[in-house]
Amino acid sequence: MALALTGVGLVLYRPGHGLPVPASLPDWLGLMGGMTFALTNILLLKLRRVPDPSRMLAMFGGGTVMASGVALLGMLWGVVSAPPPPSLNWLGTASWLSAAFLVGNLALQYGAARLAAGVTALVMLSEIVFASVSSVWLGAATLEARTLAGGALIVLAALLASKAEHPPLEEATP
Repeated sequence: MALALTGVGLVLYRPGHGLPVPASLPDWLGLMGGMTFALTNILLLKLRRVPDPSRMLAMFGGGTVMASGVALLGMLWGVVSAPPPPSLNWLGTASWLSAAFLVGNLALQYGAARLAAGVTALVMLSEIVFASVSSVWLGAATLEARTLAGGALIVLAALLASKAEHPPLEEATP
């Protein structure tokens, strides 16, 4: 975990600015989203004996209700604008992205309920690597040596954790 957190620090550190501290509503929402995502992973482990379909329905249902409620409050408070009217230009993309999100979350819920908490935490840190690569690929960032070094530490920590001996978890019962 220390190896991965060192990698995270290298990726997030900006010379002259230090580590990023939430300074705006989007920053705080991102931080809260990350914390609730971590809580979800803990709940997946705790509820691993609950049948997969029930657990998945509860997670997606709760996520949908919470996200819809926060979006509605944001629109009512004037913090976010309402979505544009439906259009064939964006409905196809939204459908494809929704399907990809669904498949990814189903895989996460299946795996996180069966992995040790430490392994899941380290694998989740690899999200920083994917975000950094995506930012460079989309032209929103430049690839720097500290980003490469930090990403390598995160990936190495995840690989080491996957090879370590962990006590077996009981399988979920259908």
